[in-house]
Amino acid sequence: MVSDLARRVGLSAAIFTVCAALASLLWHIPYVFTVIALLGLGLVGFVVTLDEDLPGGWSPHPGGRRAVFGQLAVAACVFAAAIAVAVFFPAVRALGGM
Repeated sequence: MVSDLARRVGLSAAIFTVCAALASLLWHIPYVFTVIALLGLGLVGFVVTLDEDLPGGWSPHPGGRRAVFGQLAVAACVFAAAIAVAVFFPAVRALGGM
């Protein structure tokens, strides 16, 4: 179970890194904005498919409603933290996009 979680987190981090590097090289977009866009896309996708994870949905989550909304809260907090980093740390906004 831990190895599955580590594999998924590592794969997500690798995808984020590659997307941020490509967007920076091709379109001169700073890294932080690419990461915010990818996190926002994931959050919107989670909200759109929220009914599938709830009891009675296509693939109900074994933890029930509380676990699903806990995951939603974590995703929203990570998205908000990325936006806060971009707003409060101008040096981070300068990375990439050259």
